[in-house]
Amino acid sequence: MSRVLGIALFSLGMLATASSSARVGQTLALVGGTVYASPTAVPLKDAVVIVSGGTISAVGSRSDVQVPQDARMIDCSGRSLTAGFWNSHVHFTEALWTQAAGAPAEALTGHMQEMLTKWGFTTVWDLGSNPSDLLPLRRRVEAGDVAGPRIYSAGAVFPKGGHPIYLPPEMQLPEAATAEAAIGFARTFLALGLDGMKLFTGSYMGDRPVVNMERRSPRLLSIRLMQRGNRYSPIRKIKPA
Repeated sequence: MSRVLGIALFSLGMLATASSSARVGQTLALVGGTVYASPTAVPLKDAVVIVSGGTISAVGSRSDVQVPQDARMIDCSGRSLTAGFWNSHVHFTEALWTQAAGAPAEALTGHMQEMLTKWGFTTVWDLGSNPSDLLPLRRRVEAGDVAGPRIYSAGAVFPKGGHPIYLPPEMQLPEAATAEAAIGFARTFLALGLDGMKLFTGSYMGDRPVVNMERRSPRLLSIRLMQRGNRYSPIRKIKPA
């Protein structure tokens, strides 16, 4: 996997170095840093973290963890390590991401670092990007071509006539007049490989009244998604984000 390690290593550049080695299957030993395993755990000083095949296989003090002979050692003295952060609301909508299928891997990795990974984000939820842009990017991350976080993605459904004022008017949106239409949009998005749905139960229209979704849609769609084991997030925007 080319996903960035599920560790946030707080020194610019070192997280990218560590994740690059993990992508090619090399065993890593992150040695000498202070590990914050959880918000309630006592910090572990002069610690050793072993990563094998992209998976954290051991965490402990230097005296308790044996470093494999074939491991690449990275000196983390004076630095802190913590579990990777989740960002639960991102959008891959900038111009570079619209060319994700064929853009140079170096450019995508560099932009991913500036946007997410250098801040410690190792898992993200994309909420509403164009699947034709997002899915090729995710495939390149999972294939090891682009260094980036684990990416989950959600499709969006809007109420009929509820094109929010903050989105360009020329943007084509999936607008549902009925619960059945909303379920149909959800089926299409999930068939593409998206992981969940974002349902705009009320759309912000500026000086005009909020446009609400048909009342049955949120309940019926949430039941269908839960039956499938998918994620679901109802959103009612009555003011600009």
